[in-house]
Amino acid sequence: MPKQMSAEERKAWGEKMKIARAAKKQNQVTHDQKETIDQNDDIQILKRRIEELEQKQFFNQPAPVTSTKQVITKYSWDPKLYADPREKLSNEEKLRRFAFKENYDLNWEVQKVDYEEDGMKVRAPRFLLELLGKMIDEDTNEIAKTFDPATKTWKEKRYVLKRGMFFEDPDSFITVANQMGIAVPEYLETPFLNEMRYIVMRDWLFENFFPPKTLQDKMQKTETVIDNRLVEVFEINSDVNNPTPRMPFKE
Repeated sequence: MPKQMSAEERKAWGEKMKIARAAKKQNQVTHDQKETIDQNDDIQILKRRIEELEQKQFFNQPAPVTSTKQVITKYSWDPKLYADPREKLSNEEKLRRFAFKENYDLNWEVQKVDYEEDGMKVRAPRFLLELLGKMIDEDTNEIAKTFDPATKTWKEKRYVLKRGMFFEDPDSFITVANQMGIAVPEYLETPFLNEMRYIVMRDWLFENFFPPKTLQDKMQKTETVIDNRLVEVFEINSDVNNPTPRMPFKE
């Protein structure tokens, strides 16, 4: 059973507790004052930094110019939405005489491009088609290869012969079809546009092997005087159904 304190002991205990509470209160005041001082120091540091920036005229610098023009996505550039033309192009009958698949390759990419149209910034796809030549090793007479240490595989060498860029223009394709009296129903729009896009790329590829008639077959060049002027005379192949292929390629 706890011992009962006398009146004198209770008085002494009360005085002791009073002194302890006073000391605790004083410590709390001191701590609060320190926090206030620390906060004031942080504010002073910030003020000094701001003054430093003012001296450097940081706040007088012109605001950065930002474009207020809205970017309009005219057509998506997602490659999944567009048919890859390479396999079909490589199997074109007109290219068989060149052993196309044995000697050439194609690279095709769908790229994103931004341009200005009627004062607006427009974003649309751009199609890159590259005609590549397969590099031949002179020693082995086979396709040259290099070893890739990253993948630990042999990779065939290619070089760029021609590079063509094409833009998506479905409105024009459909308009021309309509002008020709051909209606393109909505369910046929995607295959129609894929085919039109393919034809454009196919014609570009053919031009690299079969040049325009007015530029090809300038053979047996001679010089003669006509109307007191020395001019160059040459023959042009008039057989439009059997164009002569042109090799090699020239920029």
